[in-house]
Amino acid sequence: FIGCPARDVFLAERSTKRGDTAAAEAHYRDGIKDAPGDWESYRALGQLLLQRGQTKQSAPLFMSYPGFAKGTGMDAVAMSNDAFEAGSYFYWSGEFALAKPLYRIAADLDTGSAASIESAMRLDMLSRNYAGAMGYSLERAKRYDSGYGYRDYLGMLHAMGRSEEAWNAFNVLVPRLRPSQLGEN
Repeated sequence: FIGCPARDVFLAERSTKRGDTAAAEAHYRDGIKDAPGDWESYRALGQLLLQRGQTKQSAPLFMSYPGFAKGTGMDAVAMSNDAFEAGSYFYWSGEFALAKPLYRIAADLDTGSAASIESAMRLDMLSRNYAGAMGYSLERAKRYDSGYGYRDYLGMLHAMGRSEEAWNAFNVLVPRLRPSQLGEN
């Protein structure tokens, strides 16, 4: 299995289970060196660094992923999903400045994927363009019939003082969606 990108990830995960995060980090770094175009080692090492409180080290690591460079010829939807995932690690921990460049990558790819649309929505939220964010949320909801997209959109309607409109839309959606779609992420 030498040369397989999954090998280093497997060895890192084994090291992590044994509590040896230093060895896990070394395996992930080997994986990046051996297969720089494979996202998994970047993702896992970035998460490990975040779990250890090394936020400032994880951001440049994610941004160093070659797939995020323009003109790589890599799958744009996959890149958008990966950039969104990494950006979300920072977004949900309140590190908005670190989330923005990753969301910008996903949004600028403009793939129409949920990740690309939600990245654009979060960028608008962070820049306080709430009308734009609502538009992206509704676009995601309609394109993917996403209960989570509708949930976000309805929440924004309420926040913007448009509760009557939100409740009317909610009453239309309730019969179509599973209860968990409107209350969980």
